Amino acid sequence: MSDFDAIDSLLASLTPQPALPEPEARRDLRERAGLSKAQVARTLGVSPSTVTGWETGRDPSGELRAKYAYLLDGLAARFASPASPVSSAPLASPASAAAGEAAAPGPAGAQSTTPQPMTPTPDSTPSPTLSPDSTPSPDSTPSPDSTSSPATGGDGDDVAALAVPEPCVLCGRPARHQVAGFPQHLDAAQCTAPNATPA
Repeated sequence: MSDFDAIDSLLASLTPQPALPEPEARRDLRERAGLSKAQVARTLGVSPSTVTGWETGRDPSGELRAKYAYLLDGLAARFASPASPVSSAPLASPASAAAGEAAAPGPAGAQSTTPQPMTPTPDSTPSPTLSPDSTPSPDSTPSPDSTSSPATGGDGDDVAALAVPEPCVLCGRPARHQVAGFPQHLDAAQCTAPNATPA
């Protein structure tokens, strides 16, 4: 009977994985909040390229998944509020967005003023990251950290070419680039492809 108790205990310890939005929605939420990949990565304790992977189709698991889902739920709640009449509180005090939405009755004028502050947020996304000129023409502005010509370093990731390929931290296959100090492929397709060759 004790064998079944151990099994019951194991089954009770399993918790369902929190649901995550689609990868495109994840990136959209981060960009609408004006957060860089590096900021999200630092908060969750991962590298910026891991956040890139999550925004291109990979899914985190375990405790990281729960933390990432919590962040995305908070961002979704913040940006879903412009459709509701009680949306002026998150703009006035971002730290108390949930409490402000519940307490503020929302005047009729709040609906017309809320979309105006929200629309500049995506436009201001490039300001905390590298200049927009670095992405379209990486050859014209080489930097020591980005001696290869990948355009993926435009989000503030520290991308460097490796002289000798090292095992990718995500898939274990040889990678020719280092992102934020970790050897990784710059393209998720190179990580998942069975016959991927290093770039």
